[in-house]
Amino acid sequence: MTKRTNLDAMHTCKSCSEFDGNGDCSASTTGTCKGVYCTKTAGKMNGKSYETRGCSLVNPIGSNVCSWTDQTFNISMGIDQSAAARKKRGVSLPFRANQCYCQGELCNSSPPSQLASTLLLSIFSTSILIFR
Repeated sequence: MTKRTNLDAMHTCKSCSEFDGNGDCSASTTGTCKGVYCTKTAGKMNGKSYETRGCSLVNPIGSNVCSWTDQTFNISMGIDQSAAARKKRGVSLPFRANQCYCQGELCNSSPPSQLASTLLLSIFSTSILIFR
C-alpha cells in the first residue's frame, strides 16, 4: 500500500547517482531535488557498486524506513532471427540493495550508518509518543 502525503510538505533532498566508479554520490555532491520523500538506494547491480539519491512523491515501503531487496531482473532482447539458431535472447541482471525513504531537509545526505541511526531514533521517538 502506498502512503499518501500532503504535497505541500516538500523537502529538499540530495540528488546524485554513481555506478561502478562513474558519477558522484559523496558528501561534496551539491545536486538537489524537491520531493515529499527523500530516497537513497545503495548496493550492487550486476556485481558492481551502485548508489542513487533523489526525491519521490510516493513511498511504497513506509516513512523513515529502509528495506533490503535482492532481485534478478530478466530482460528479454527479443528473438534471434538467424536461420542457424532461432532462440530467445535475454539478460539476467542481479540487483541487491538497501532502499531508504525519509522525510526532512536533506535527510538522504548522511552516510548509511548515520541514516540508519536517524531512522531508528525517529521510529523509537514515535513509538514512545504512541504508547504513552
